[in-house]
Amino acid sequence: MTFFIDLRKIRSECASISGGGMDLHSEKRIKVVAQYIWTMGKAIMLQEKYLDKSFRDHPSISTVINYFLFENMTTYSIFCQQMKSVQEDLSALKTWKGQATRTLSNLQNKK
Repeated sequence: MTFFIDLRKIRSECASISGGGMDLHSEKRIKVVAQYIWTMGKAIMLQEKYLDKSFRDHPSISTVINYFLFENMTTYSIFCQQMKSVQEDLSALKTWKGQATRTLSNLQNKK
C-alpha cells in the first residue's frame, strides 16, 4: 500500500496539467511534456528503489511489516502456555486412543 501512496504523490504533480488544445510548438506545451517526462522518470526511479530492496526490505514497507508483526505477534509466555495446553491435549488423546483400542479389542474377542 505504501508503494502506491508514494507513486501517487509523484504522479499527482501532473494531475492538474493538460497539453490538449495547445499549438504543437508552443512554449506551454513543451513545458507540459517536459513535466510529464520528468514525472515519469521520478516514478521509474521510485520503482527501482523498491525493486532494489525487493519491496519487503524497503524502509517504507519494512515499517508496515514490523508494525503488523508487533500488533499480531504472540508473546513467548502465551506461546509456552499454548504449547503446554497442546501437549496436554495430545497426551489425553493418546490415552483415549489406548483405551478405545483396548475396548475395541475386548469387544472383538467377545464375539
